[in-house]
Amino acid sequence: MIGPDQDLNDFPRWIWPYINIARIAEIARLKNVRQIEDMNARVPAVAINAHMMAIISALTLRKAAASMDGELGKQFSVAASRALSVAIDDCGSTGQKPWPIPPKAIFLREIAGQLAMAAAELEGDEVLHSGLKEAMSEILMRADKG
Repeated sequence: MIGPDQDLNDFPRWIWPYINIARIAEIARLKNVRQIEDMNARVPAVAINAHMMAIISALTLRKAAASMDGELGKQFSVAASRALSVAIDDCGSTGQKPWPIPPKAIFLREIAGQLAMAAAELEGDEVLHSGLKEAMSEILMRADKG
């Protein structure tokens, strides 16, 4: 992660996807100290990984459905779309958590950043790559809506 006084161009291009730019951009947009203090309320990595696994599992089901023929393929495709929708809807849920919850938009941007890195790693798998980018875009739109 880079500090607010550093420039991204000071780093090699290959490392840019691994720098959490969304978090830095959010700090620059925040206006009062209370919001910056809320950003220290981090979601545990296992919670983020659970959302990532749910999204990737739904996309893997979509990939399997694409290779099936007939009615069974259609049913699997519908199930995959429904599973992906549920996985995306669950991101940033406001249920009871045993840890301090950061603002929803920040949490969603963090998941979107993880999805972007996963998509960059899976460029050879067209179905997963495009699905991860699609999920990332949807989550970013929800983060912008607040």
